[in-house]
Amino acid sequence: AKQAFERALSLQKELNLRVDIARTLNNLSIIAANVGDKIKALDLVQEAIATLSLKELSDDDFYPNPPESSILAFSLMKDFLQNKGAFLREIAGETSEDDQKNQFLEASYLSFDLSITLVESLRSRIKSEESQQLLIQSNIDMYQQIIAILYELGKRTKNSEFHEKAFFFAEKSRARSFLDQLQEQAARASLQLPK
Repeated sequence: AKQAFERALSLQKELNLRVDIARTLNNLSIIAANVGDKIKALDLVQEAIATLSLKELSDDDFYPNPPESSILAFSLMKDFLQNKGAFLREIAGETSEDDQKNQFLEASYLSFDLSITLVESLRSRIKSEESQQLLIQSNIDMYQQIIAILYELGKRTKNSEFHEKAFFFAEKSRARSFLDQLQEQAARASLQLPK
């Protein structure tokens, strides 16, 4: 599979098919992660993210994310950012040096944070309440990931701002779930559907 993706990537680059290039890079990152090469996986998904950004990413930042306004395909980018956040968190878990571990965790947090922002943006564009609920349900793991990362950062750095952010995301996740349940009950009531 890896060789097929690499051949496809070469052709896609010749034709400058940005979305296809990004998808292929993301697929290659998953292959790299599956064989245990997490740094390679992280570099490949970072390249996929850069490919879907209309603005060049800063070389000064540690695994930077694009501004929301420069993202080419929200639905793909949210998935790539989730992969990136997961890879960064795994690498942090394997890193023994404290400052480097914190740097990986903070980059992971920022990736999940942007991914959540993109999910909320996509949700606001969907008219069907059922589709909105499915989108949130299929991405609920992001909230759990970001809460765990922020809690760990707060514990490691003794910075209460991380714990406050963790609390914010926990409440946001619960509020989203509660609102979705209310909408479902209101829809059932208006249609007089059985429970």
